[in-house]
Amino acid sequence: DRLNRDHDFSNKTGVIHSEVILPQGAPERLNDRTNLWNEVEAGEKRKDAQLAREVEFSIPREMTKEQGVALARDFVKAQFIDRGMVADLNVHWDKAKDGTPKPHAHVMLAMRDVGPEGFGKKNRDWNSTELLKDWREAWSAHVNERMAELGHGEDAIDVHQLPGALEFPLHCKKLAQTGRYDVIVTAALVVDGGIYEHRFVAHAVLQGMMNVMLETDVPIMSAVLTPQQFHEHDVHHAFFYDHLVKKGREAADAAVATVANLRSI
Repeated sequence: DRLNRDHDFSNKTGVIHSEVILPQGAPERLNDRTNLWNEVEAGEKRKDAQLAREVEFSIPREMTKEQGVALARDFVKAQFIDRGMVADLNVHWDKAKDGTPKPHAHVMLAMRDVGPEGFGKKNRDWNSTELLKDWREAWSAHVNERMAELGHGEDAIDVHQLPGALEFPLHCKKLAQTGRYDVIVTAALVVDGGIYEHRFVAHAVLQGMMNVMLETDVPIMSAVLTPQQFHEHDVHHAFFYDHLVKKGREAADAAVATVANLRSI
């Protein structure tokens, strides 16, 4: 069973909502989770085939459980289901090690188009890096819009896209000097290429951000990945995207805890 129990998030602790969501025209039998993933696995001939994509995203702690579930469901429908994907959604409301809430959602996405008879060909368009970028931006906008609707302020989170990681320290400094931000979180995938080695970039960027943090008194979190081996193909794009999402969630949890600790001093 290549999808094994590690992929069945419905059985994890803290799950408050679990459902399979189908696009229009998909057979009703796929609403059953067992049928769904059995058919996904049966459709693959290669033992090393990628069966599904896992997407994970954090839910603001300010939301109630009902609001968090609605936030996740609306995003999944708009970004995945409307594109024709089959999604297995599980919303968790467990706690971090410090006892604070850690609400988040796991989504397992089938890789193939689906029609009345079941799954068809793999849709390679869903693996594009441009689409992954669109999803990140769409999630940020979705959260900001919903937080504003709930009275938490539409400026709770700002997202800035930069051309490269070397620009992080200066951009962080300018943002910190505005006085608008309690914390700044950076995220990037740094690989070898061009005139700089990734280890040099990572060291220079981290040192620069540390200097900015000490100079401005604004905490700066880093979710920067520097893999030693990276190749431009679908498997590496999917793997490191999923890993970056997990590191981003860890950085967000650290940001909340750091701000709370600084306010108590």
